[in-house]
Amino acid sequence: MKRVVFPILMVGLALAAQTADAQSKKIDDAKKSLQPLNDFVGTWSGDAKADGLKKDIWVEGLEWGWKFTKDDAWMVLKFKDSKTFKSGDIRYNPEKMLYVANMVDLKDQKLTYEGKLDNDTYILERVDDKTKEAHRLRINVAGDGIFLNMASARKGPGKTLFSPEYKVSYKMEGAGFAKEKKQECVVSGGLGTGAVTYKGQTYFICCSGCRDAFNENPEFYVKQFEAKKGKK
Repeated sequence: MKRVVFPILMVGLALAAQTADAQSKKIDDAKKSLQPLNDFVGTWSGDAKADGLKKDIWVEGLEWGWKFTKDDAWMVLKFKDSKTFKSGDIRYNPEKMLYVANMVDLKDQKLTYEGKLDNDTYILERVDDKTKEAHRLRINVAGDGIFLNMASARKGPGKTLFSPEYKVSYKMEGAGFAKEKKQECVVSGGLGTGAVTYKGQTYFICCSGCRDAFNENPEFYVKQFEAKKGKK
C-alpha cells in the first residue's frame, strides 16, 4: 500500500505546483496587459460640465484601482455622485488586442465599451443596440499625473462626427504640484501612494485592491517584486 500511496502523493504535489504556476502566469499576464493604464489608478475628485442644451454642472468622485483573485487580475472603477455611471471593470482581450470596459450606469444597465490607448489617451467606444447611436469615452491624465480628464461624446447612425456630451476634470486627492519621489507598487508596478509592511520591510501600494492582495499573500508579491528588481 505504501508503494502505491507515495507515487500518487508525488503526482498530486506535481499537479498542484503546475496549477500554482499557471495561476501565477495568468495574474502576471493580466497585470502586464493592464499596466499601461496604471496612471489612471488613484482616488479623484472631479468637476463635471454637460455640453449641449443642458448646461448642468456637478461634482463627482472616482476611485480607479486593481482587483485580484487567486488566478486573475483586472481594474475596477467606483463612481460617487456621478450622473452617468455607478461602477465599472476593465480587462484586456488579447485576441482582439483591445481593452474591454464593462460600465454600470445609474439604471444598473451594463454597457460594454472597447478601445485602445492612443498617445496616452484611453479611447473607448460602444454602439447602442436599440438606437444604433455610437458612444465614446476619452480618458487621459495630465499635469504629471495630478489631473485626469474624462470626456463623453456621441454620434447618431450615419453621422461622421461625434458631438460632445459632457466632460469631467478630476484632480488626484492629496496630490500637489511639487514633484515627489515616485515609489513602485509592489503588486501592480504602478505609482505607490500608500505603504504596507512585511517582516519589518516597507513596501508601497497604489490602491486598496493592491493592499488587500498584498495582505492576503505578501510572500508571493514580495518574491515577484524582488525578482523584478534583481533583473533591473
